[in-house]
Amino acid sequence: MKAMRQAIIIFTRIPIQGKTKTRMMPHLSPRQCAALHACFLMDIRKQCEACGADLFVSYAAENGKLERLRTLLGEEKRYIPQEGKNLGERMLHAFQQVFEQGYDSCVLIGTDVPELRECHLKKAFWKLQEQDIV
Repeated sequence: MKAMRQAIIIFTRIPIQGKTKTRMMPHLSPRQCAALHACFLMDIRKQCEACGADLFVSYAAENGKLERLRTLLGEEKRYIPQEGKNLGERMLHAFQQVFEQGYDSCVLIGTDVPELRECHLKKAFWKLQEQDIV
């Protein structure tokens, strides 16, 4: 039996002061917000890598700032700029880019779930063997 090709998409902005986690700004400075986002990304990366699926990063493009994500998440990851007029279109574009590369299942996650663990990702892939969406 052929092994299932699995992918995870981290759907994110680039952690730039004043442009990320802005809802936290009444309580944190723009620098702290960007640092918090960077910490979330590094934690999520560890959980995704432990899961064993191929990792994609769908990012909101900021001119000349992709290197910041590459530093946090690794050069070897596959980076997809977000395209679309709204969140739904941007997410659809990310899924299309991954499935066009021959993946059988794909999990898309945001960066606001610091509790996310490898076991949650593995459970999602397990459920995707029986259902189209989880």
